[in-house]
Amino acid sequence: MRNPERLKDFLNILFEYDGKILTVDIVSKVVQLLIQNGLYRPVKVSQSARNKWNNGIKLSKAEVEKIFMDNPQNHKEAGFERGWASRFDTWFKIAKELGFVWYFLQEKIVFSESGRMLLDKKT
Repeated sequence: MRNPERLKDFLNILFEYDGKILTVDIVSKVVQLLIQNGLYRPVKVSQSARNKWNNGIKLSKAEVEKIFMDNPQNHKEAGFERGWASRFDTWFKIAKELGFVWYFLQEKIVFSESGRMLLDKKT
């Protein structure tokens, strides 16, 4: 993540899955929520989607699915499958290193006390 100010917004999306086992399906859901909310903006998108993001309007499910499918990732991180799963790890790795959240594929996503405090969530 190049802009650390986005970290809290990204973590708020991931927090919806606190306590859940991280699967490729959950990775896909998180990625799509990030796209829907304009927190991650892939290159191949319609002008309509860009306009919605620029005006703070959430994308429709159909728009998000099209963007998700039109922008496959060729990224690879250790311990994660090539593609969106590795991109997920790239985004959230700094939060993991800072101790806000713990995750690994096929293991529970666990927010720490400091991660919950950052997001103003109760423990």
